[in-house]
Amino acid sequence: MKGGVQNSSILDTIHAEAETEISSDKKRGKKRFRYTEHLRRVDVEKGISEQRIFEGELRINAYNPKEAYKRDVFIKGEMARNRALDLDRVYVELLYNKKKPSSGETKTLLEGKVVAISKHLHRKRYAGILQSTRQNYDKILEEDKYMFFIPFDKRMTKMFVPAEECSGLNLSAINIKSTFIFVARELRWSASSLYPYGQLTEMLGSFGDTNAEIEAAVIENDFDPLDYVFDDDEHLRMHEIDYSSEKLKRADYTQHDVFTIDPELAQDLDDAISIRRHDDEWYQVSVHIADVSHFVTLGSEADIRAQRLTTSVYLPGNIVLPMLPPTLSLDQCSLFPNVDRLTITVSFLMNKNGEFDCSSSQFEKSVIRSKMKLTYEDAQRIIEEDGDFVRGFDDQIVADIRTLNVMAAARRKSRLEAFSKVDVLREAFGRPRRKQVDSESSEHEVMDSHVLVHELMVIANYIAGMTVAKSNSPVKVLREHPAPLERRIEEFKFTFRNLLNEPTHPLIENYMEYQLNRCLSFAKYTLATDEESNHSHYGLNLTHYTHFTSPIRRYADILVHRIISNSILNVPVDQEENVDAVRVILERCNENSIAAKRAEEDGRTTCIRCSISNTVATTVGVLSFTSNKESKVFVAELNKSIPLEVDGTRLSYDKQNRVLTRADQGPPIKLFGLVPIEVFVSHSMNVPQLYSRFTE
Repeated sequence: MKGGVQNSSILDTIHAEAETEISSDKKRGKKRFRYTEHLRRVDVEKGISEQRIFEGELRINAYNPKEAYKRDVFIKGEMARNRALDLDRVYVELLYNKKKPSSGETKTLLEGKVVAISKHLHRKRYAGILQSTRQNYDKILEEDKYMFFIPFDKRMTKMFVPAEECSGLNLSAINIKSTFIFVARELRWSASSLYPYGQLTEMLGSFGDTNAEIEAAVIENDFDPLDYVFDDDEHLRMHEIDYSSEKLKRADYTQHDVFTIDPELAQDLDDAISIRRHDDEWYQVSVHIADVSHFVTLGSEADIRAQRLTTSVYLPGNIVLPMLPPTLSLDQCSLFPNVDRLTITVSFLMNKNGEFDCSSSQFEKSVIRSKMKLTYEDAQRIIEEDGDFVRGFDDQIVADIRTLNVMAAARRKSRLEAFSKVDVLREAFGRPRRKQVDSESSEHEVMDSHVLVHELMVIANYIAGMTVAKSNSPVKVLREHPAPLERRIEEFKFTFRNLLNEPTHPLIENYMEYQLNRCLSFAKYTLATDEESNHSHYGLNLTHYTHFTSPIRRYADILVHRIISNSILNVPVDQEENVDAVRVILERCNENSIAAKRAEEDGRTTCIRCSISNTVATTVGVLSFTSNKESKVFVAELNKSIPLEVDGTRLSYDKQNRVLTRADQGPPIKLFGLVPIEVFVSHSMNVPQLYSRFTE
């Protein structure tokens, strides 16, 4: 059987064996350990002092859960992982000594095993399906003592769920083969248990119900929708602003030609732009960011909740799980046109060659009144000089957008050219890249209007990062992006050795971009006081960077606003941030920012799968993996690879020439070659999944 669900007879055997062993061991008064007991603290410290044991974050391969890593240490199999789960902080003992590579020899990948868990950071709630411990049974019987919960996340092992741990759900009335979606949480996992024990907490609905599946995607990424529900009383407690009084204390930009550019359905507008000529060569560019920290004061109810959530989550169908109450995110902090709004403004000089003068930059508490709300499509048509369309817009704003477009395009070109000198990945690519893949922006094709906003926000964040690093604040929040591991670079070069420096089809290049992005490390928030961090941003090729431009949806930006307000603008805050407390908050920000991106991607895939549940979609994919047993095709619309179903057709893979041959006399396909396919939903398993097949 395909997928993550095993044959029920196998499950029957496993469960029977486990029950027998546990029962017999209890009778004999002893425990049978399937896993190694975790080391005592004193033994761990001894191993650390002897440089045999090292601490780090465990990452499990989502595509092959038997593979896990602690940075550059490989951990093979579930036994070596020893009950540790994805994102846990673990202590790993090396299985052999570090080998220094000699000249011409590639670096040895160290292998190790988990000997203790420092901190459980894996999530506790999972979405998945139920499976009976009895062979070919559609229902859970009243006499069943246990059932199996199979998580969708392949990085999480299956769970034993005792019948009494089902939160009152009447499972005997449910046909579990009708693919209902359940939520469970892990309870405990002892060394004597083959799998962890869990508890069912709720049933979300069935497959095909888009809302239920999107909620499952949210839960799978460790977000609880109930955390994002705000009561009316909380809204009413937000205070009103006397803008006349604020104008006396702030820089007044209400008469400037300020405008916003956002996605068409955007509701929370936290950044605006304006530009004025400074002299014959230079312009003063101002980026205005909603002054969220003015409303979300340290220690307030809104602040405590935002600290816990750390990010808004954006889902398909314009569904937003907001970090801040709607009174703030959709009203008082959102930079709507024709209303006064409080902002923090960073201004800098820039010319049409894309050069900007960081020394001329300054931050100001300000008040703005946006003149116009534009979409990216609106701005693009202005840039492309669509005459009929442009006539409905303010002439000055039209001119400003075109000037900024010239600046941003030049800035992007020079930034990427400078980056190619130090980026071995782009050197390996051998030619200019079509997309901006820098771990901070979307992988998708972008318009000139996207580049305009992106480049200005990057400059604003860079200046904020430089300013924060030089401030006298005890808390200096920066955004760090480490260089990729050397082995990943070498793997990329080897994998695409036949395609580098050669012209390729855009879809194939799209797949190479996808794999290139996977080579990059995750960007993360850090403190300038952390000695292990170098604080540079590899993806943007910048010495300093932080997040300043999206405080409505990111808590890290609020922290940066407070630093700037307190240390740079000499505006006092309620109390000084605690360094250790901020370090804990930033760890949470790092985890949740990655999870929010995954939730958005999973939700998008869910919507596509539900839309073609009873039909097929025809497209062209890229053969991304193949062997004599299985193949996968990368689908650009999904931004992922999906299995290729061959309906019994025998495949033969010539590994040396990297060519897949079909026994039905279909044309041979090169690895990373184009494949005309149909994408469909396979209902042959308990969990519907996207598959592809050759078109006739």
